Amino acid sequence: MRTIVIINCPNKTCFQNRLKAAKSFLPKSSWVSIDVSEKSFASTRSFVDFALLKKYSSYFKFEADLMVGKNKIYRNRWFNSPFRRLLFYQRTVTDWKRLLNMTRRNRKVLGIALEAAGSPQKPAVPAGVKFVQILAVSPGPSGQKFDKKTLSLIRFLRKNHPRVKISVDGGINLQTARLCKKAGANIVSSSSYIWDSQNPKEAYKKLSRI
Repeated sequence: MRTIVIINCPNKTCFQNRLKAAKSFLPKSSWVSIDVSEKSFASTRSFVDFALLKKYSSYFKFEADLMVGKNKIYRNRWFNSPFRRLLFYQRTVTDWKRLLNMTRRNRKVLGIALEAAGSPQKPAVPAGVKFVQILAVSPGPSGQKFDKKTLSLIRFLRKNHPRVKISVDGGINLQTARLCKKAGANIVSSSSYIWDSQNPKEAYKKLSRI
């Protein structure tokens, strides 16, 4: 199973340490997902340092999980950043065509993020979007319980949008990763399962072997 490591940090020390640690066990050109959360959207606020991301951008491919308010999603800072893939939440976006044009113009990949707890049972994927992330927990802190509604969303998307890549974020462990793969997901993204383990490298390998 393709596995993406998430960095979700409250401060600069954590952010620096996890970038450094991730480089010690992830292959070059691995995707790393950065939580960009604000209290206008999520229950917590995360720390992000663009200068540090730029420093590591020759090694990693960075994805931004943009848990930000509606008034901030069209800001140029996301499109002039080290992020290669930008994930915007369905409930915050009013103009997917505009975002698609902005990402193409800046050579980024646009993704839609759906929340298992709040998304329609049969969500629409905007034209031109080839990457879908399902958030299987509430926006905010790591370590939450996986919402099983995620599996029906995966199955619907796989059946009705067979060419999109489906990633699942939140509550990922060996058991839930297997369920996601069986339902049709391509990717799982993990924070607490990897970073809270005694051996993050081995935890990452176990997920990747599924």
